[in-house]
Amino acid sequence: MKITGGYTGFYNNFFLRSSYEYVYCKILEKLNLDYTVEEYSYKLEDGSQYKPDFHIYKNKKLIKIVEIKSSRPTDLLKAKNKIELLSKQINIPIIILEFKDLNILCQELELHIYTLLKEWKNISIGRNINEGNLNPMYNKKQSEYTKKLIGEKCKQRNLDIDYRNKTKEKVINYYKNGGKAVGPPRKRKQLICPICNKNFEVIQSSNQIYCSKKCLLKEITLKANNITRNRFSSLHNNLKQSLFLKFKDNIDLLNSKKRNKIYSLVKEVFKEHNVKDIRIFKFLFLNTYLSSFEDVYNAFNKEFQNYLKYMPNLQDDKLQETKDKKPL
Repeated sequence: MKITGGYTGFYNNFFLRSSYEYVYCKILEKLNLDYTVEEYSYKLEDGSQYKPDFHIYKNKKLIKIVEIKSSRPTDLLKAKNKIELLSKQINIPIIILEFKDLNILCQELELHIYTLLKEWKNISIGRNINEGNLNPMYNKKQSEYTKKLIGEKCKQRNLDIDYRNKTKEKVINYYKNGGKAVGPPRKRKQLICPICNKNFEVIQSSNQIYCSKKCLLKEITLKANNITRNRFSSLHNNLKQSLFLKFKDNIDLLNSKKRNKIYSLVKEVFKEHNVKDIRIFKFLFLNTYLSSFEDVYNAFNKEFQNYLKYMPNLQDDKLQETKDKKPL
């Protein structure tokens, strides 16, 4: 699943043109870097203008220029051409970031990219940017050239007889119906969401089962977790035991709660079991890949303390059984 950009709005007094730009703002804030959005427009040697998305500052010094783009080949090619021309004029690193790059940065900083994308979608719609001074075109006038283009497009559409008749029919029916939507209301049915038990209503022909995408994703995640758990239960148990043994000899490191050192020790254990995905560390103790270091640390530490509490007794029992079996 990939949530695309396209939602515009204001954040920290900057106008953002996509949800990807909002994600990058959050990344920069996590890194404690200052930034501006569309701060300056550069005139290139081919006569065109280029206004990059982000200027990144450190100690009030410009250190990098960043362009946020979708994965569409045409957009990327256009941006690369602009950057190539601008690189001849300034001696500052200029890079392009796509969705995959933002996702990697979020994982490194323990940010959840899909949560941020959804968050921006709600923020941008909620602020109703198309009205009043929040509209980026507020108090601005279109150039004569732009007005001419808009007029030509309208003329071309109206040359199509089918388009004219269809539009005319819609307008007539709308006013005949007192300014309300035309057509009889569709039959609906009542359902109960199997995840949250909430009552909801859908049209009769709908195949919808869950009340929202949130509940659908929760069900998909639970099923995926169960499949993963059943398929790799033996490996997961071995990993847990190896982690407990490793940290038993490095209790001070665990108590220090230093993320990088703890993860380096986890990687050593995973390497012994030929496991490359470090996210499995979270899954072992939380049954999900989406969690913070704080959450997985607390869950792991809780199980580890139980291990320390009961394992010595078990070892003593085994030693006693061995002594009892020895011949007199």
